[in-house]
Amino acid sequence: MKTIGLSNYYRAVASNDEWEAYKESSVSTDMLVKGFSSIFKEDKSMTIMISERVSKSRNLENTFQKRMLYGLKTRKLIAYGHAMPRRAEDNIVQIPNDVWLNDPAIKWEKNIVKGQGLEFINVGISYGPTPAIQSNTPIKITPTKKQVRPTVKPEILEAYSALRDAGKIDFSGPQTALLGPICDWLANQYPDRENEFKALDSSTIRKTITKPFNVDRSKHA
Repeated sequence: MKTIGLSNYYRAVASNDEWEAYKESSVSTDMLVKGFSSIFKEDKSMTIMISERVSKSRNLENTFQKRMLYGLKTRKLIAYGHAMPRRAEDNIVQIPNDVWLNDPAIKWEKNIVKGQGLEFINVGISYGPTPAIQSNTPIKITPTKKQVRPTVKPEILEAYSALRDAGKIDFSGPQTALLGPICDWLANQYPDRENEFKALDSSTIRKTITKPFNVDRSKHA
């Protein structure tokens, strides 16, 4: 069974805009060194820029992780790993669904999951029960035909208005920066629909808020 490591799977759950924003917000080791140097030189512009990029990157990672966890909980995504304690001859096994349902401790970058008294290492995700994908290869998920659901446009606009009125929207930044905050606001406002809102498709949010965002941004220009 070939799988994709947890953090390498971010690309599969990100929209093109989100992925470009994520790549742009990455901070290299060289940039961090310059950032520490700028602290001693009291170069606030450099430290602010690095801080903003790190914050943006973490917010996007948090969004990707929530979508992946939702997919694992609903079995749209299947994960495998080596059960601990591991023996050299052990093969990877499918991770039981109840591990994902009960607030597991996940180390995304290290591909480790703990939950329900179990621990798995070398954790990777495949799409469907019998995937044929190469490790570390970015993939595009083609979802199965979905049932028609009621529109969530009113709720998205409600979240956008609330964030705008609270002064939590930076109109000098990209519209994509709102995707995570909108999902989080809706999940907190409607806890009974938390999983639904945390897994909202980015294109749905973008299409809904593009017009009001552009209008409001022109007012703040």
